[in-house]
Amino acid sequence: MKTSDVIAHYGSLARAATALNMSRTALYQWGEEVPAARQFELEVKTGGALTSDYSRNQAAGTPSARRKKGTR
Repeated sequence: MKTSDVIAHYGSLARAATALNMSRTALYQWGEEVPAARQFELEVKTGGALTSDYSRNQAAGTPSARRKKGTR
């Protein structure tokens, strides 16, 4: 999950920081990628609108997901 995706979802860096109960400075320290623990928190708080890299990778590896892509 990219930090830019989180900011876009909440509309601004300040709103994202408020939603996560953290400072804007701390959010800046993430860099380009959201830390794994925060990814899970965001997935839960957004009701799946933002998905963690782990969830996305696991879903891609399921048999039903492979069939959707046309591979087996």
